[in-house]
Amino acid sequence: MAFFCPFHTFLTILTYYRQPYRVATTSTSRPINPLTILHYVFVFTMNRFTIVLSLMLCAQATALMAQKIQTIDTRSVSLAQTANHPELACDNNAGTFKLGRIAAKSNDIAIDTMFLCGGDSVLLDHNGDQVLTSDPNPGTPAGIVYGVYKCKPTKTGETLATILTDACFIQSNNIPVVATGSPSGDMWVTNDGALQGLLNNGAPVWVHLAPMTIDNFATLSYESSQPGFAPGPCVNVNAAKAVAVALLNPIRENGLEIGYSNNDCLVRTKIVGGYPQVVSNAIYDLDMSLEGNTSVKALPMAPQDKIRHNAIVTFSVSQPGKYILSAKDGKSCDFQIPVNVSGCDASDNVVMRVGSANTSVGGSVCVPITVKNFNLVSTSFSIQWDSKVLKYKEIQNIHPGISAAFDPGLLNIDRVGSGFLGVALLSTSSTNLLQVPNDAVLFTLCFDAVGADGSCTAVQVNNAITPVSVERLEGPLALNPIDGKVCVGTVAAREAFVVEKALFSPNPVKQGQPLNIRMTAKQTADGTLVVLNAQGQTLLTQSVRLNPGDNTLNLATDTLAPGLYQALLDTGRSGQVWRFVVASK
Repeated sequence: MAFFCPFHTFLTILTYYRQPYRVATTSTSRPINPLTILHYVFVFTMNRFTIVLSLMLCAQATALMAQKIQTIDTRSVSLAQTANHPELACDNNAGTFKLGRIAAKSNDIAIDTMFLCGGDSVLLDHNGDQVLTSDPNPGTPAGIVYGVYKCKPTKTGETLATILTDACFIQSNNIPVVATGSPSGDMWVTNDGALQGLLNNGAPVWVHLAPMTIDNFATLSYESSQPGFAPGPCVNVNAAKAVAVALLNPIRENGLEIGYSNNDCLVRTKIVGGYPQVVSNAIYDLDMSLEGNTSVKALPMAPQDKIRHNAIVTFSVSQPGKYILSAKDGKSCDFQIPVNVSGCDASDNVVMRVGSANTSVGGSVCVPITVKNFNLVSTSFSIQWDSKVLKYKEIQNIHPGISAAFDPGLLNIDRVGSGFLGVALLSTSSTNLLQVPNDAVLFTLCFDAVGADGSCTAVQVNNAITPVSVERLEGPLALNPIDGKVCVGTVAAREAFVVEKALFSPNPVKQGQPLNIRMTAKQTADGTLVVLNAQGQTLLTQSVRLNPGDNTLNLATDTLAPGLYQALLDTGRSGQVWRFVVASK
């Protein structure tokens, strides 16, 4: 029965001592070029250089032999590894490998290039096609190691001295670095962070690993063909089969702050690590959802394409509770942490609610954005929709409370063709604030319908291209965005409708006379009744609550001049429009 066992393979250092020692004899001193590698229990001491890559795995018990941790002491010299084969032919070949078992989160692991998340492991499974017949001393079995390079190697041999001239070979104090697994060349590559700390001060490491022959695998040493000659007369590096390995740091948050800037519904943190730490324009996919109800999400206030390595991100929370903050990069590296925002009191959050509506195929439609707690120094946000359904037309019905600060030149319209609009408002002074009453319309968005019959799109306030910011004199506020929805065509409209039928009586109605509205609703719904003139400007708003069955509403017409009007019922789920006429007294 198969069973699993943990074991390590380690990164080891290969030392080629270039300066000859002179050893006293009875006759004279003669130069000898020795090579040394000694084995010790893992310890860091002065004058020792150690690089250890600990590769943890669980595998079949018959797979590979466990190895001991090794430390190289470059002060000790061994003269033992010599042979006497001056005419030795050079036939060695390091052979090739394939990818074996993979225990990894990463979605980008190939035979030529792999990105490894923190803790990922991949087996380099040697194909057994190596040639080691040119070992100077067959009595000490040769094997396969992997040269560690900072770029793709170019030197293939045939001597060790030639290979060490490769500018890509990673060396420290003239000590080349190799990685080892088993003598056969099978080796697990595990990203446990050790190599980052030892080679790059903790930053991610990008290396190339190339199969390489070694004369004495047991001592990780090269042998001379005869006394007095340099070790490694026949060494082969299969540079063409080098695999590029990116060892990524784990993704993590750095400095989580709940209640940022004294606001109990704001959470701030810095995201670091993963693929974006290696590629500067790579971004994280962030999510912060309520535990047990992932439909409730906190809003990252920075635009998605700006959430990169070392980015400081503020989240806006719409209701109290325990959230799960998660991040992924482009290689499926990820992390999750709980964030307890139970102290969030959302009563002072700014609310932006996008209305819902329906229109005919090829028609036009306007949806209002209503607000609460809108008493600000400045604000910015994005609006997003499906450009295959709607084509942006214009903004209408700007509330007087923001008209002085509304500059069309500050609208980001560069990507409206793709369904994105950016809005920025800044009060003209600290006393002339952006002030809009609760449930009033901030402005109205107008579109042309370009979608097919039955198509629908959400219309959202978010962070898509312009960052979300809502600032009062005392500091930042959290934002609660509520999506709207626009459907094209009669079928889609009926499916979204809450009201089955509505009767306006009398119609026309004389100015000053109450307008009676009878609505038959399919279900309970809260909404807003908005009265628009022919230019799409909001003149009246009235909160309504509908119960299943018949409902009666009364609308005052005292402030409405004679003319044609639209009554828009916005329930959040749908927007339904009716027309009525106000006649002269």
